[in-house]
Amino acid sequence: MTPINIPAAGMISPSITDFLQSSTVAMRSVNKNGEEFADVLSKTINPSGVDVRFSGKAKSSVANQGIKLSQNDIKQLDKALDIAKKKGAHESLVLLDDKAFIVNVDTRTVMSAMNQMESGDHFITDIDSTIVMSKN
Repeated sequence: MTPINIPAAGMISPSITDFLQSSTVAMRSVNKNGEEFADVLSKTINPSGVDVRFSGKAKSSVANQGIKLSQNDIKQLDKALDIAKKKGAHESLVLLDDKAFIVNVDTRTVMSAMNQMESGDHFITDIDSTIVMSKN
């Protein structure tokens, strides 16, 4: 039988956790100007002062249908969301030029996007308002 060595009173024995590395590793992508990737992406998608999010389905629709979104379009969506919120809307259809968006006003999220010219016949349900934005 192997004897167990017990440290003398007052001596601190090392623990296995003293030899393990932290499981959290902080990695940050920084460009040559010192800006983090997440900040650059956020500025590109949402211009300053604009709070519009896109769901995964909406991002997919934009990509698959070749919907072109400019920063002005995003600002118009932001403005439409502000109008809808003031009127007490929760789920809205936003018509912007030749594009249509279903938005959740409470979360300021575009849930679905479509190109009106190529959309064909559609029946849209579960909305409580429609906002037609003029070209600006």
